[in-house]
Amino acid sequence: MKYLVGLTACCLILTGCSENKFAPPSELEEAKIDITENKVTHFFGVDNNFEMSAADLVKLEKLLKNSKGEGIENVGFLIISDSPVLTAQKKALSGQVKSKMIRAGFLESRIMDSGVCIYKDAKKGVRVDILKYDLQRTDISLWSDFVGDCDIEKSLPHYGRATNYNTEEMVSNSADLISPRKYKGQKIEHAISAMSGAGSSGGGSSSSSSSSSSSSSSSSK
Repeated sequence: MKYLVGLTACCLILTGCSENKFAPPSELEEAKIDITENKVTHFFGVDNNFEMSAADLVKLEKLLKNSKGEGIENVGFLIISDSPVLTAQKKALSGQVKSKMIRAGFLESRIMDSGVCIYKDAKKGVRVDILKYDLQRTDISLWSDFVGDCDIEKSLPHYGRATNYNTEEMVSNSADLISPRKYKGQKIEHAISAMSGAGSSGGGSSSSSSSSSSSSSSSSK
């Protein structure tokens, strides 16, 4: 009997504590991060073999170095033609432009190859895009006086906005929110293998035991 009374008392306490404690998700204000892309384009002509002149290559190098020096982290390019481009020509021109970008200090994962665009009366050439991504600042109103007081049975109306704002502040390069970077020396197959193995029961315990054994051996020394 005493167990039944205790169980009933616990249920009543939990019901009283949970009542009006949190507002349903539909009533909470949603906050999202908007990213604005600012694109500045530059055009470099090519000959009938889709090769850039020596003078244009020098201009391209200077443009890329200056952009990198200004803190730009993202670039792209698009081959433009009025007729189909041979695969060998496209590969050679794309490789040349991309190598210039990498040499200027741009990460390969931050280079956008848009392929080939064909339209009537087009002038053959390469469009180089200097890309800058800006976070759309969120209008943050003042936090309520009761924020942080766990004893008050109210939801925190500005929690979503504050989280959004803090995320914006922590990310130095806005493009990191669009796609992950690929660092020099990183192999994409290793990243894919690590992602596919994440969450598997064997991988976690193996890593844990390995680290614990190494720490114990170092402590014994």
